[in-house]
This record gives sequence, structure tokens and C-alpha cells, in this order.
Amino acid sequence: MPKLIKSLQDFTRFIDGLPDEHIHWYRGCGKASYELVPTLYRHPQKRSIGERLQLESDLLSWFKDRSVLYQIRQLAGDWEYLFFMQHFRVPTRLLDWTENPFIALYFALTAERSPCAKTAAVWVLEPETWNQTALETLGYGPRIPYSGDVELQSHKPRCPEEYLRPSPVAMFGMYSSVRMAAQRGTFVIFGKKMGPMEEIYSEDNLPAHSLVKLEIPAKSRGSLLSSLLRAGITESVVLPDIEGLAMEAIRHFGFEV
Repeated sequence: MPKLIKSLQDFTRFIDGLPDEHIHWYRGCGKASYELVPTLYRHPQKRSIGERLQLESDLLSWFKDRSVLYQIRQLAGDWEYLFFMQHFRVPTRLLDWTENPFIALYFALTAERSPCAKTAAVWVLEPETWNQTALETLGYGPRIPYSGDVELQSHKPRCPEEYLRPSPVAMFGMYSSVRMAAQRGTFVIFGKKMGPMEEIYSEDNLPAHSLVKLEIPAKSRGSLLSSLLRAGITESVVLPDIEGLAMEAIRHFGFEV
């Protein structure tokens, strides 16, 4: 059952109550109904894993050939391109998470700006606990791998379908922008299983505390966002560039962001 969050105090109390012996990551969703599925696996026509892996390979090649002039520095290898593509919302097998719970809460509260905004959600993941199940056949203990680590050889970009492992794996990625560093970005990369993480969580009988959903009722969103902004989690903190500063100015002077 999702846990109900109606105030910043509720949220902070929940975060404070998480066990210190576990690392926790967070993901904010503007609608509680959004599933934990990466954008590549949402393609409306390409539905098989083979089609989607070919799509990933085609996207990588297309983006590599056309993005050179826009790069601040030359990128090296498919992993680095994959994180770069994710930053600019090109579909990938990556799902964004953050180490900072208040960054996730900010995105949950601001992702839907319509007057008919629905219940929002913040997901809480124990990445090491999750990986202990996802990587158990490799004989590795609970840890969070980096893109160059051997545990991710069977999840790497352009991995042949026959070698791709089934379950999503929590991983650290390269910071390809100042925004990603400010947001303490982390990732889950998907494998052959194309269902949402919450479905895989149930199917694989993962520990109850490894994936938790917090729901924020629509009527509580405004007051909770006001509390979060007063606590200093503002646009220019989450988005440390001219766009974030402009958004903060718009809000500060009484306009609707």
C-alpha cells in the first residue's frame, strides 16, 4: 500500500525513519499513475525486446553522427553517449533517480502544472537490495555498479539480445551536465523485462522495503510545494543554469511557472 504524504513534515518524517544501513534513491512523478518504465520501452509500435534493442542501436548511431557540433567536449563510447542522450530526453533504457529526496519531491510537485493536477508520487528505492536479486546469479553481493564494471556487461548499450540480462539494475552513471550533478542523478538500466519496476518487484518477490511508493494528494500539492520552496529547494537550485534562474524569477515576482 502506498504511504500518504500531506505535508513537508510528513515527508521529512518518513525520510528520517529510513534505516541508516541502506542507501536510498528517489524518483518523483507528477502523476501517481505513471509507471516506472524507461522511455525506450514506451514506443507505440516497436513492442518486442529485439525491436527495441535495434531501436536503441539506431538511436545511438543517429545521435552520434548528428550531435558532434553541439558537444562541449568529445564524448567517448556508447555509455557516455547514452547518458548524454538521456539528459536531453532522447529515449533510452535508463530511468532517472536521485540521491536527494527533496529533488525528487520538487519534480513530483512541479511536473504537472495544470489546474487539474492529479495525485503525485515519490518512489523510494533501495538500490543495493534491488541489485542483490537482479544480479544474484552472477554471484555478486549487494552493491551499485558503475558503467564500466563487469556486472553491467550484460546491460551495456548494443548488448546482443541473447546476452541481455532480464532484470533492471541500479547503477551510477556519468555526470554529463551541471544539472545532473546538482540533482545527484543516478539510474536504473533495464534489461529484457519490459514491464515497470513495480511489476518486476512483485513478480520477483523482492523485500517489501526495497521499493516503496509515497503518494501526495492533489489538494496537498500547492501547500507542500510552498513549504519546499521556503526550505530553499527552488528552481535555480534544482536547475543551476539560466533557465532555472528565469523560472525562479517568474515565480518570485508572482507569475505562474
